[in-house]
Amino acid sequence: MTEGRVQVNGQVVTEPGAKANPLTDIIEVDGARITGAIRGPRVYVLLNKPKGYISAVSDPLHRPVVTDLVKVGKARVYPVGRLDYDAEGVLLLTNDGELSNLLIHPNFHVAKKYLVKVKDVPSQADLERLENGVHLEDGKTFPAKARMIKQTTENCWIELTVTEGRNRLVKRMCMAIGHPVAKLKRVEFAGIKLGTLESGAYRMLTDEEVKALKGLSALKTAAALTKPTIAAKTLRPKRPVAPRKLVRQRNTNGSEEAAARKRVIVLDRPIGLQRTFNRKAADSDRPAAPRRTYDRKTGVGAEKPTGQRRTYDRKAGVGADKPANNKRTFVPSETTGADKPSGTRRTYDRKAGVGADRPASSRRTYDRKTG
Repeated sequence: MTEGRVQVNGQVVTEPGAKANPLTDIIEVDGARITGAIRGPRVYVLLNKPKGYISAVSDPLHRPVVTDLVKVGKARVYPVGRLDYDAEGVLLLTNDGELSNLLIHPNFHVAKKYLVKVKDVPSQADLERLENGVHLEDGKTFPAKARMIKQTTENCWIELTVTEGRNRLVKRMCMAIGHPVAKLKRVEFAGIKLGTLESGAYRMLTDEEVKALKGLSALKTAAALTKPTIAAKTLRPKRPVAPRKLVRQRNTNGSEEAAARKRVIVLDRPIGLQRTFNRKAADSDRPAAPRRTYDRKTGVGAEKPTGQRRTYDRKAGVGADKPANNKRTFVPSETTGADKPSGTRRTYDRKAGVGADRPASSRRTYDRKTG
């Protein structure tokens, strides 16, 4: 159903548990109509499906289908669930649609037992992972049962029992633990065992087996429909609450008493007066216009005219004030600052090794003969 193979009145139904009336609705599986009351007796068949057969009544690729192997007169039977194309083993076929839906419904968790031949030999930790559930792309698997049957140096057989009907579930579980499936055979489904039935052969279920299947489906249905009872909660006595102290709220309605309290806290002072802070005195007021500067020579604050500019004398190593247009220069021979006319140009005499001034038009050359 989840694969979109079921149609009700021409609409594809993929939700498990969807209801339909077989007497009035047109129900189709793989394009074959199964609507209406069943005429004749109900048929229940056990088939040992061989490899290379599709678990369906028809195939668009014209591959062999399992119904080609079963001939039960005029009754038209349908497979209960499915087995992979390359898998073999137990496959039930019936014309009892109600029982078939109950056996494959995901809420009923019908057990399916497989013999799986995997590559290499899985460890005990790998088998425990299968039992506890492995994470697949469509969710974690339900707890399963896994045990070692026999092993060789290259592969081994394990018995794996699952209660889900996901597509290619067993193969994906074994791949998740790092052991790909080489051969897959289902030996039991819902308590119906394969026994000594040959591959490709089938037989009719006994009355006891049919009764067991219906009893199993009835138990599963009752368990699914029964709502768990919720035990009544015991009421614990409430813990006594300690009395809270009443907090007296402050009167904010603009009363005379509140205004008086504000007047006590806020000090009145002229609005135009600006309060400043003097580092020498703890707290005092001063005009906002004076500007505090810092004298590097004395190391304390000092006031000076705003237009005055402070410079630094490298010779004396202290601050000194000079006219802003005066320019300090440096004579390499004296290593001190000196002022000179801006038009003069300082040059360097390579023979004497000291600085000397010369007219700007003169040019110094180098005599290779004298060096």
